[in-house]
Amino acid sequence: MVKFGSFEPHPHVAVAFSGGGDSTALLHLLVNWINRCDGKVTALVVDHGLRDGSAKDAGLARDHAIKAGVTCHVLNWRGPKPTSAIQASARKVRYQLLGDWCLRNGVLHLALGHQLDDQMETVCMRASRGSGPDGLAGMTEQRETEWGRIVRPLLSVNRSKLRHFLKKRNISWINDPSNDDHTFERVRVRQEIKKRKYFSHDLNARRTSRKSLDYEAAKFLAVGAMISPFGYAMICLDTFNDVSVDGKRRVISGLCATIGGLEYNPRRKSIDAVVDSINKREFVSRTLGGCIFLKVTDDILIVREAERCPVEGFLGKNIQIWDRRFVFSKTSVSAGISVGPLILAKSEIFGEIRRSYPNIRNVPEVALRALPAFFKADKLLAVPHLRYGRSSRYGRLSRAQVVFRPKRSASNAPFTVVK
Repeated sequence: MVKFGSFEPHPHVAVAFSGGGDSTALLHLLVNWINRCDGKVTALVVDHGLRDGSAKDAGLARDHAIKAGVTCHVLNWRGPKPTSAIQASARKVRYQLLGDWCLRNGVLHLALGHQLDDQMETVCMRASRGSGPDGLAGMTEQRETEWGRIVRPLLSVNRSKLRHFLKKRNISWINDPSNDDHTFERVRVRQEIKKRKYFSHDLNARRTSRKSLDYEAAKFLAVGAMISPFGYAMICLDTFNDVSVDGKRRVISGLCATIGGLEYNPRRKSIDAVVDSINKREFVSRTLGGCIFLKVTDDILIVREAERCPVEGFLGKNIQIWDRRFVFSKTSVSAGISVGPLILAKSEIFGEIRRSYPNIRNVPEVALRALPAFFKADKLLAVPHLRYGRSSRYGRLSRAQVVFRPKRSASNAPFTVVK
């Protein structure tokens, strides 16, 4: 865990735990480490409910964690289940459930049990789909999220070493029958890898290159960019021109994912088109990934396309996140009230807001249009960012706590928790 930098005093680390060999080894290794840090480990078991007996397996995993002296929570996937792309859907829901738990409980670190064999399988699967250099560099050892970070401490350790660790200590684990189901692509790839010798030097070179670009982009973002709590970004063109071509791609894709609330970066070809346009003197504007790139004097303004923001109703439950970018804190609404972009307000009301709030004079109008606002039909009720309420009746909505917390960080460079 030392390679992940300093941790806060008495760190709390969550572990995605299935009871399988990899996550069991990770759990016991983390317990040994956390005891030296006077911290806490919590095991999180996800019950996808995709097959008969999954609840029983989740219970067995919970018992294994408790036996190891670790607090454990079972997270259930409720609602309809997919009939195709099952593993991909399950993975997406699993990360969502794990991340939501960490966010609710203020946990900054989620440890996953991916190991070297998983890395090899991932690279082979991506190669078969024509993935680019970043994809072929495999999974990252750590990745920032909207609530903290995901860490993979075992990526350099193969499966056989982890099994040896468990057997030597007489620690049992649960075998997942889906690991032998050839209807899943990963299982087929795993069997194919066993038939051939694998060389990791290419993977290591790609990972080193990716890490170098991540740090170059992070260095630029620290001195040449500004990300506003109003959900937009500015980059300094003079500083941006000193960044390498690959570094520019990394900056543009990262900011696009952050401002656009994207789960995945845009395609390389689309990113290159924006970078090429920005490099030209006559550049005015481009769109990419739900964002607008605009030249403003000597800067580039990056804003969300307001027309592509959703209008959502949250009747009967607390609003959690809107447009994959803004997080609401304990805000519920009554019937007929929805959340949508401020651009939906009538032009005269929009102008009135602009004139009445001098503190937003420096915020570009095109950025204000994509702010979350409360509506009833086409009537604007409140804008929490501006503390605007149409009347005292909507004061509660105007005071709603809303934070710009996109799903993706602009930088892939790892963070260190300051003690």
